[in-house]
Amino acid sequence: MLRLLTTFLAVFLTGCDPKGVLPSAATSENSLRIAGPITESSVRLLERRLDSGGLEYLIVASNGGVESFALDLADLLADHELNLVVDGLCVGVCFSILVPAARSTTVLHGSVYGFSSSTFGLSRLSPEAAQVARGNPEYASNISRSMDLYERADVPVSVLHSAVLMLNPIIETIDVSSESVRVRTFHILWAPSKSYLRRHNFHISGDLIRNERDALERAREHLDLDAVPLQRPVIYY
Repeated sequence: MLRLLTTFLAVFLTGCDPKGVLPSAATSENSLRIAGPITESSVRLLERRLDSGGLEYLIVASNGGVESFALDLADLLADHELNLVVDGLCVGVCFSILVPAARSTTVLHGSVYGFSSSTFGLSRLSPEAAQVARGNPEYASNISRSMDLYERADVPVSVLHSAVLMLNPIIETIDVSSESVRVRTFHILWAPSKSYLRRHNFHISGDLIRNERDALERAREHLDLDAVPLQRPVIYY
């Protein structure tokens, strides 16, 4: 089985309207909250809530999760035109997969959010990494589904590659026979500017990241940066 072993958490952060409050239209009757890593249980929870009708908002507080299940959630978000609300934390696949699929995204006050690595992004690091990714059906499917998602959202899928590159990745090992890739990075968080995200068609508003210091302060509040011995954990661009 392909193991894309990474030693980093990447956060792709954005910026927009500074209010960052829960939309007034969101109520307990038309919203659902999902917290923690995205798993199969997250998908089943959303499916059950959609069956009861009336859902308009998905509120998330997630540190990432399983890419394939995030893609399942994204399909439900897109099919039902749900709005996404980031409440404190939305990093990794929570951001890179759910945000493009949502009708809109609102970031609540002080939240940290953004991209981490992805199968697509890592597969673009070298021909050998691409060979490893293509050789495993699960990861080949994730690449194809991610490309379809970004095309539907009119967002360049190259953003996923850029997110990995901005973290200054170093490929430590690639073993095609065992389908494994090991990568380490210098940065753990990338905070792209508001203008960058707007140029790439991300429909996101609320209390967005303003600069590198703001990104670092939010990351320190919601993530365990002390466990990562890096001199510059956040890069803002």
